[in-house]
Amino acid sequence: MNRLTNEDHVRRQILAYFATADEQVQYLLRLHAVLLLCGEDRLGYSEVAALYGISRKTLTRWVSKLNADEKGDIAALLDVPKPGRNTRMSKKTAGDYR
Repeated sequence: MNRLTNEDHVRRQILAYFATADEQVQYLLRLHAVLLLCGEDRLGYSEVAALYGISRKTLTRWVSKLNADEKGDIAALLDVPKPGRNTRMSKKTAGDYR
């Protein structure tokens, strides 16, 4: 089997894609990360977290959401609207103040 010749570059691009604010992309990231924890060849929490550049605690929270649902429905990993006031500043504008 061939290995990627530019593995680091491809990995950075994929991680940048997963870092978007798109809810669908974030949902797919959660699903894939949890999938790597399942099955015979499963990875450990620390390995999966390192692979995606997320914290182990975040991954644990996702699994807890799945475990809290009696049926283990993956819909538990979807973003739900949060209460509170919407921000007034766009992300693009917020970047100017950093």
